[in-house]
Amino acid sequence: HYGDASMTADCLATVPETADLVVIDNQGDWPNPTYAPGMNVGFAAGCNLGARLTDSEILVFLNNDCLGHPGWLDKLTEPFNEPDIGIVGAKLLYPNGRIQHAGVSVDFTRPPGAEATNITVDLGVGGYDVKAVTGACLAIRRSLFEHLAGFDTGFWNGYEDVDLCLRVQAMRRSIWITQRAVVEHRGGGEVAGDERALHRRRARGAEGVVAVADAIQIQREDRGEGDDRRRPVGVGVLGGVGEGGHGF
Repeated sequence: HYGDASMTADCLATVPETADLVVIDNQGDWPNPTYAPGMNVGFAAGCNLGARLTDSEILVFLNNDCLGHPGWLDKLTEPFNEPDIGIVGAKLLYPNGRIQHAGVSVDFTRPPGAEATNITVDLGVGGYDVKAVTGACLAIRRSLFEHLAGFDTGFWNGYEDVDLCLRVQAMRRSIWITQRAVVEHRGGGEVAGDERALHRRRARGAEGVVAVADAIQIQREDRGEGDDRRRPVGVGVLGGVGEGGHGF
């Protein structure tokens, strides 16, 4: 959520200390980020940069306007005990308790900009396959994320999560929703239809991303990558993406 440091503080308070926490600040308003690109590089590029700053086997991408309910992280990563599961998403709630996201349905017969819509009903089961999940709270195996070269930076702030899920499915891996992992998502603002159309690709390589990537290696060395502090789950919190935030 763009320009709201208080949201970032609230979000971080719900991330367990056992996680290898990475904070990418696209806005420049967080006092102690893991890395601040110095410019808004967008959701996809920001997440990709964060993934390079941890060597955890499971990557969890989390918007800074999210508040995890008790036990959310363990419940989110539990399904990876099944080798065929590639991505796991959580059940997201609005602050009033209404379901915002229990998966994403994808239908390319819909008009441009409406191909992907949130599932907002409680199916009353622990977990199930879906076409996609929102990037507001998304877990993926590091090996798979790296094989696919991460989020496609051709998208600026919308559909990069759907695109990633579709590419994972093309590798015959499941996209899974676990309703046991519950996260309140205080943002989730709409992205305008012409901004969201999946077939309208953003120009690749946001200005400055290459220069920022060069500096990441220094940050990795400063964090002692490769030592015995490696943790199985890395949580990346992204703050400051764009007006209105990220979501469907």
